[in-house]
Amino acid sequence: MIKFTPLALPHRHDGWTAERQIAFIEALAESSCVEEACRRVGMSDSAAYALRLRPAGAAFRRAWDAAMHYSAHRLDQAAFSRSLKGVPRPIFYKGEQVGEWR
Repeated sequence: MIKFTPLALPHRHDGWTAERQIAFIEALAESSCVEEACRRVGMSDSAAYALRLRPAGAAFRRAWDAAMHYSAHRLDQAAFSRSLKGVPRPIFYKGEQVGEWR
């Protein structure tokens, strides 16, 4: 997915490890939501923004921006697809689905 070199930080079991940074970027690309991505990796959003603002955090910032760009593109594609194909809505008759309407 999005490749970047995580910021090398002093090791802390509850800190921004390289694995946690990568997982955050992947979750951000998937969810489009900083708060959700932080929740998935067990970090606070204020810690994520602080890491993003560090002078040495340029690679993390670029990966964050790329993840948001990727996520926005996915949402655009989904909206475009729905506008062309519609959204299926089931049609029920006597408790049984007999078709769908778009």
